[in-house]
Amino acid sequence: MSRVFGAVRFKDGEIKFLTYEGIVGKCAPSLYETYKEAMSCLDDAESAKCGCDDEEEVEVYSSYANGFWWRGRACRRCGILTDRLEPSGEVKQPFKNESDNYYYPKLGRPDWYYEMIKMIQK
Repeated sequence: MSRVFGAVRFKDGEIKFLTYEGIVGKCAPSLYETYKEAMSCLDDAESAKCGCDDEEEVEVYSSYANGFWWRGRACRRCGILTDRLEPSGEVKQPFKNESDNYYYPKLGRPDWYYEMIKMIQK
């Protein structure tokens, strides 16, 4: 298995961690407060569900293959990545900014990458 860390960043700057399964090319949906929590949990990608429909737009980052990121949606209250578990997955609901409705990830690191690394090093 090719399991690496990833993270989501909410519009207000809050960062939560997750895992990305490189072999299947998909994020596990559960979000965690710390890197250590995320990497110590085994998460069934189909088990976590959000029932409150309180989704927010987020940026999703995966460290797999030198890193890439894309837009998605997450529920902060449920701690779940709810839309775009896969970087090339279908967009369920169009984003407000039309340029964010792309299907392929952006290669490299998002501008909040170093903020996330500081959180890991604590």
